[in-house]
Amino acid sequence: RRLWTKGHLWLGLILGALWSLQGLTGGLLTFHRELDRATLALTDGPMLPPSRLIAAAQQATGRPIQRLTAIGTDLRLVDARYDDDAGKPQAILLDGATARILGRRERDPATPFTGSGWRWIYVLHISLMAGPTGRTLIGVSGLFLLASLVSGLVIGWPHRRAWKQALSPARWRSLPQKLYGWHRMIGLCAVPPLLILASTGSYMAFDKAVTAALGRLFAFQPIAMMAHQSHDAMGGDDHVMVDPDQAYAIAHRQFPAGRFMNLELPVEHAGYYSVRFTLPQEWRRWSGRALVRVDTMTGEIIARYDPVGAPLLNHIDDMAYPIHLGEAAGTIGRILVLLSGLALPMLYGAGLWLWWKRRKPKKKA
Repeated sequence: RRLWTKGHLWLGLILGALWSLQGLTGGLLTFHRELDRATLALTDGPMLPPSRLIAAAQQATGRPIQRLTAIGTDLRLVDARYDDDAGKPQAILLDGATARILGRRERDPATPFTGSGWRWIYVLHISLMAGPTGRTLIGVSGLFLLASLVSGLVIGWPHRRAWKQALSPARWRSLPQKLYGWHRMIGLCAVPPLLILASTGSYMAFDKAVTAALGRLFAFQPIAMMAHQSHDAMGGDDHVMVDPDQAYAIAHRQFPAGRFMNLELPVEHAGYYSVRFTLPQEWRRWSGRALVRVDTMTGEIIARYDPVGAPLLNHIDDMAYPIHLGEAAGTIGRILVLLSGLALPMLYGAGLWLWWKRRKPKKKA
């Protein structure tokens, strides 16, 4: 028990601040799409054809558009991504029903005060603004968080007759008792969802390495490798014969029940259009995985990914994201993710205060 307690203490002291930041930013991001959309005046109506939205975005930016992405399940808000003159990734927001320009945002903001606050929080959450190195650090810290959660559960689990004391704040008298009591009670309630969040978060940080290793043993369909089948790889020229509307129509016939998610233009991937949809059977409600790639010269389908009929390892890979966000359990799941994320700074604050109080030398009588 002493080893479990020491391990739990020092993991919390060393990494607790990072975990608190992760929990706070993750909790804020749980409903950020709804909060963001609430500030925009959107028009009711179906989404315009992709070519209309692309033309409006190009006219406003004067730059080639790389991708259209639907921000929401009703397709009323779309962002068009492009690179500015300095090569920095940007996005322009459009009303999906009218192509009206709603605003501009940086895709890689240096500060949260440039009109891209939510994007800044997202990048901070997944990589600490440090790129691949920060992403690796987040993945490793998630593994240590798993160890801390398990050790805390071992040392904090009440005996059979002690549950009433553990869950009754009125019984706690002194400040150390209150700090320990709240730390323990919040931990007991939050550990189950936090174990899921930490494991899925760490998996997503190392997903490419994990799937590459397991793909040697089990069937796996790597989406990234589909680019090698493009017309460009087969020696075609750069002349585009298929327009965005045609590419979208061709792709949508493959998944007629799918909801549009995004359209990547040949300017981003030379030789083909890449169209993604969200299927009704998917757990990912905001960003589905169904994918169709259409040759820009011939209109032929050169790649197709169906997440419903994919191998088991693909299902596991596809489920990590919606489980981590709580989407897999609907609104209740997202609320649990929000509360669990906010529990981390509370656990850290109470634990740090308790450690500080106990380390002070006792006054002599």
